[in-house]
Amino acid sequence: MMTTHRGGKEREIWVDTIRGLTILMVIFHHSLQASSQITDIPGRLFWLDWIGDHFWMPAFLFCSGLFYRSKLSKPWAVTLESRVLFCAWLILVWSLLSWTAEALGLDLYPWGLTSDASTMRQGLGIFFPPYGILWFVWAILIMSVFARLIVALALPLQVLATLALMVALSYWHDSPATTGSFEFLLYNLLHHAVPYFMLGVWLSRPVLTYFARPSRAVLPLIAGLGLTGLILALSGPNFPLKSYLLAFALTLGYISATRLIAEIPFVGHGLAIVGALSLQVYLIHEFFVALIFAGVASTGLSLSPLVTLIIIAGLASVVTIALSLINAKFGPRWLFATPRWITRQLFRPKFQTTSKPT
Repeated sequence: MMTTHRGGKEREIWVDTIRGLTILMVIFHHSLQASSQITDIPGRLFWLDWIGDHFWMPAFLFCSGLFYRSKLSKPWAVTLESRVLFCAWLILVWSLLSWTAEALGLDLYPWGLTSDASTMRQGLGIFFPPYGILWFVWAILIMSVFARLIVALALPLQVLATLALMVALSYWHDSPATTGSFEFLLYNLLHHAVPYFMLGVWLSRPVLTYFARPSRAVLPLIAGLGLTGLILALSGPNFPLKSYLLAFALTLGYISATRLIAEIPFVGHGLAIVGALSLQVYLIHEFFVALIFAGVASTGLSLSPLVTLIIIAGLASVVTIALSLINAKFGPRWLFATPRWITRQLFRPKFQTTSKPT
């Protein structure tokens, strides 16, 4: 009994390590985009950013699918609490906070994340299409409901349903009427959320079992790096599915490498602490990237590109992680706990009958 518990704990820690490293890369990505508005960023940094864009959100969504698998056998009330109401609450609160920040004059996306992310919205437009980085919360909500709806099907039928959804998203995304933040959401659903969230759901048990031993990460790491090198070496126009294959190879290599990083003393544990708070860090960081960027831009100082990037990314990371730790320790709890309270009131018998004695 104790061995199983400890094994599960180790698996959770290494997955949190992936989340922690990934969210730091996301902060770097947005800091790089902001810095490019006031200084000439070297092209090689944008190339690295382009490479990272192929694996950080796929890895994050894959991890979300890994742990969502255990909820699919529980009552709908659990899904309603942990995903539907939870995501809806985050969308409500953080859309209003984003709108308020913009109304007060803070440009959250000075690089123009989407064509309409930084324009003042009205009415229901505050909440949908997703405001900037909130596409991720919408994606988790959509994929959680989708996975729950098809869970009763045999695996081959689940795969067919997932492919059908991707085809529909592709046609919808390519429609001339699809623009701005809605196009951004559809793109991320098509290329990141649908394939990798569902892969996480389907492969949850074998992946968690396989990576329980860190040494097993070496083989998929070599395979991922080898496939990445092969795809990047191919010249000429993009062939069909090249983007998907590159993303898969990079994600495989990244997850495997991070499994090994999780074993490094202090480093792995530190990243896991950040990963356990990754959603809070994700939601908060954009405000501080924008604030620090505005502060640096207002000084008028002529800083080197790397110094500008280090200031924005470094300060945003430190402040965001510190605030997330404080919020987790002292609150305000209503930012994340309100959906749980609502569902416990509405579906208390469901939770009482499904809970296990400790």
